[in-house]
Amino acid sequence: MSQVSAYGSQASSCGLKKRKTIMDTMYQQMEFKPICVALIDTPFFQRLRRLKQLGTTDYVFPSATHTRFQHSLGVSFRGWFLGFGAEG
Repeated sequence: MSQVSAYGSQASSCGLKKRKTIMDTMYQQMEFKPICVALIDTPFFQRLRRLKQLGTTDYVFPSATHTRFQHSLGVSFRGWFLGFGAEG
């Protein structure tokens, strides 16, 4: 009996997209599993792009632009990495 990985051929049959790699200044490449990509692609998660994590700090420090979307990507990447390891 052959084993199917958790995100292998089953992912495409469930309608989940493939893995997604997002470039980041802190973590360089963040690779997300299909289940995370499905969550990131929802309108509710995409709405976080318009919300600022640092409030009005960018008025004083123009380069301090950090959105809730960016923060959530980093937190989910580190959470997955800490919970399941690099290969999980």
